[in-house]
Amino acid sequence: MKRIVCVFAVIMIFVLYTALSADVRLPSIIGSNMVLQQNTEVPIWGWADPGEEVTVSFNGQELSTTSCSEGNWMIYLKPLSAGGPYKMTVSGKNTIRLENILIGEVWAASGQSNMWWPVNRSKDAEKEIANARYPKIRLFTVPQVVADEPLDDCEGEWVECSPEVIGEFSAVAYFFGRSLYKSINVPVGIIHTSWGWTKAESWTSKEFLLSSSDFKPILERYAKAVEEYPEAKREYDENI
Repeated sequence: MKRIVCVFAVIMIFVLYTALSADVRLPSIIGSNMVLQQNTEVPIWGWADPGEEVTVSFNGQELSTTSCSEGNWMIYLKPLSAGGPYKMTVSGKNTIRLENILIGEVWAASGQSNMWWPVNRSKDAEKEIANARYPKIRLFTVPQVVADEPLDDCEGEWVECSPEVIGEFSAVAYFFGRSLYKSINVPVGIIHTSWGWTKAESWTSKEFLLSSSDFKPILERYAKAVEEYPEAKREYDENI
């Protein structure tokens, strides 16, 4: 009986240690099928246990660092020439292996309705989608998520440009990326992050808006509307 209890205790200690020990983790923007920017230092970052040593191996480079007290870490790859595909290994207490990575041009496509407008609503959409097979053009779409503070990660993944995925992608971003790829003949990565019908104030911190004499009255009007909302809602319900 004592032996069973001891074995159980050892198992529980192992389970608790495993649960408390955080694996090395990467943001979704760093993943298989991604494109890394050519001819400049490239940041690779993520999270791990505080004080954990993390090693990144890529295309002949092997760089190590130690995560800070909050578990954040970052290294910079030395400038890279266009090419690929390559593999990347990120290791600490666990190991992450990424594949099919290219090096070329990386662009962010951000904006409102005009940037959001998808390929499947564009001129000659059926023809454009059918011809959109470019394995050296990679696409990443940032989901539309509301948050009170800036986020350090998002959901999403890099995919090869193909008829199967291009329909919902930004038309402006795709046609730009395709033109760039054809003109300079290097891999192209496009990060699509746009949101139609949103105002610039939505993407600006409250502190900055309050510091501006132009924007402060707008926030004050919003604050008053929020304060009066419960009574307005009550009156509305009564009228209905």
